Amino acid sequence: MFNPTPQSRAAKIGYLLLTGVMREISVLLQVATAFILVIEIASDADHIRASQFIFIDSVGVIRGLAVFFSVFLAIGAPSHRMVHATDNAANQVYRALYTAIIVIGAAIGMCLWMETLGLNENAHKLGLIGATLISSTLFSVFAVRHRATVAAMLLGTTPESQPTWWRIFARIWHGLSILYAAAAFCVTVIRLVLDIPDVSRSSPGR
Repeated sequence: MFNPTPQSRAAKIGYLLLTGVMREISVLLQVATAFILVIEIASDADHIRASQFIFIDSVGVIRGLAVFFSVFLAIGAPSHRMVHATDNAANQVYRALYTAIIVIGAAIGMCLWMETLGLNENAHKLGLIGATLISSTLFSVFAVRHRATVAAMLLGTTPESQPTWWRIFARIWHGLSILYAAAAFCVTVIRLVLDIPDVSRSSPGR
């Protein structure tokens, strides 16, 4: 199945797509198995079961995203890589993304756990602010540390053939990412401090 020297772009995409789907299905099956074990074996106490479900969900999402980025960067299969990056650069980007996904996933999972258990509202708000701060910081650090690598991925092997606006975007993408992360953090803090309801949770009549 694996061809170390693929002859066409379609062959590369086909291999990455197939392996990605199979690995994502594997993660889904593991999550489903864990859910069944919790339902059949674990304690019936609501708070214990809710905590277990949140833990399983968090691990499942982390693993699913890790598989996606691993396939996108063709980790372990450099001959099938679709983005312009050396094997070392791709592995560095993947490790940075994986670390950020684990930390952010754990922080968000903790916030969901606090909400499910009905803990103090102020503590929950502080948790959300902390999780958003962690996410924004990691996102910004990633953008600064890997700005050149990602820019090379965006421009490809022939950057001079890319449109001018795309070349400009490749140069400033990290700055835009930092601005976005800062804006997202500020909006979250303002919404929580002023107790502004989430649009997705507003009543249908509004």
